[in-house]
Amino acid sequence: MNSSGSNPGLPPPAAAPAVFNMREMRESLALAEQLAKASMSSNKGRPHQLQQLDANNNNEGEESPRSYVPPKQLLLYLVRSVYSTPTVSELSIKDKLHGLCLYMVRIRLVLTLPVDMVFSFRRIKVPPRRTQITPDLSSCWMGSFTSAPKMVNDDVQDDDVDFEGIHTVEDMLQRCRKELVALPPRIERNFPRDRPADSIRLLQWNILSQSLGEHNDNFIRCPMEALDWRTRRYRIIEEIFEYNPDIICLQEVDHYQFLSRALRTQGYEGIYFPKPDSPCIYIKGNNGPDGCAIFYRSNDYELIKFETRIVEVWRVQSNQVVILTLLRHKASGREICVATTHLKARQGALLSTLRNEQGKDILDFLHQNVDVAADCPIIMAGDFNAEPSEPVYSTIRSDSRFGLDSAYRGCDGAVDGAEDAGQEPPYTTWKVRGEGESCHTIDYVFFSRRQLGVNQVLPFPTGEQIGPDRVPSFQYPSDHFSLVVDFDLLPSANVSQSNAVLNKLLCV
Repeated sequence: MNSSGSNPGLPPPAAAPAVFNMREMRESLALAEQLAKASMSSNKGRPHQLQQLDANNNNEGEESPRSYVPPKQLLLYLVRSVYSTPTVSELSIKDKLHGLCLYMVRIRLVLTLPVDMVFSFRRIKVPPRRTQITPDLSSCWMGSFTSAPKMVNDDVQDDDVDFEGIHTVEDMLQRCRKELVALPPRIERNFPRDRPADSIRLLQWNILSQSLGEHNDNFIRCPMEALDWRTRRYRIIEEIFEYNPDIICLQEVDHYQFLSRALRTQGYEGIYFPKPDSPCIYIKGNNGPDGCAIFYRSNDYELIKFETRIVEVWRVQSNQVVILTLLRHKASGREICVATTHLKARQGALLSTLRNEQGKDILDFLHQNVDVAADCPIIMAGDFNAEPSEPVYSTIRSDSRFGLDSAYRGCDGAVDGAEDAGQEPPYTTWKVRGEGESCHTIDYVFFSRRQLGVNQVLPFPTGEQIGPDRVPSFQYPSDHFSLVVDFDLLPSANVSQSNAVLNKLLCV
């Protein structure tokens, strides 16, 4: 035996398996929630500029002492975990069992309480399988507790749809009405299809992933027939074409090819970026991952460039994405930046803090790709999963680099029949799940107020129009309502300065 105490004749001891302890994780989450809440309370009412100064005064890579950062292991769990409740199928335990195969099916019969369970994962050789699956080893090692295998599916569920002979928007709407003739009419919202030729109409909408809506979201008041994709797909394109937008920002898109084919009939082109570990791909019979998409009318806009990014929190990649496009408005010749994203869901101070960090990462991403000095208008639309009271909302609006504001903020008549909706509309999503009724404002269209003006916005339907069962329903295909904004391009500051100089020279 050598001086180090090891025997040179024996192989080194095997490394201990990575252990996932549910009880410890619950305790860590509870503690992190308390610390995040305390951190938010200490920053409440503190001007954003001072918070930014705290961060700037620290060395690069350090966080402000006022900002709580969860431990990396917990952070990896938070950013990569799927939000659906994991389940297990029957499991028989043999003597001296040290670990579970990562390829196991979901367990339904649990032999002990979850808080007392300790899971050990080991990399082992697995014989070839007949079913085509792609196990996500990284999510298991990072603690996402996803026991179901990924299902490798292609976007093929709409091969039965043919749009031949459809040439105009009215043709498409007639096709939708024909397919939906047996259903109640869609929820009507008072908004003109036509608008000034020089305005920019943008539609923002979380359309509800088909796989999640049908299998995971537990809409207890929505008939299953209303969640059938053969019904929903026509309701979705009917809603889009009814407002005839120039630019479309969508989230939870898991039928991109269908949308692309439908929109291409009216001259739209699109960009799609899926989530890196979409929960959809763990659902049997899925149509592929969900993600974000941007469509634009190619007759009126030219794509200069586009960039995509997996959103990071404290330098760790999350499961959320952002798409950024730079479009040239052909009528004015000006370039416009349009971005869309879908931030992490779920309530609580810890997740609220995480969303705020995601928002900061997206703002930095914008700054890296947009020439602010060129006076480029910016529109950032999406499902931010955050109420106006959350930090990410004020973080976006108070960033002095862009001067962003919310298009619906303070708009009169943002809800049909209401004279004044106050600051933001009272809701952008209204649903009933197993845990109860949920009515929140979490979807926004942010815009650079120095370059763009809001002409009009699409009002939200009233509670009476929506009905007691809320959405989704036969009358509306998503649990989120679409947002539509008509923007006016304001005179460029650079052009105004040039004109001022020219006028001064002419007056000399």
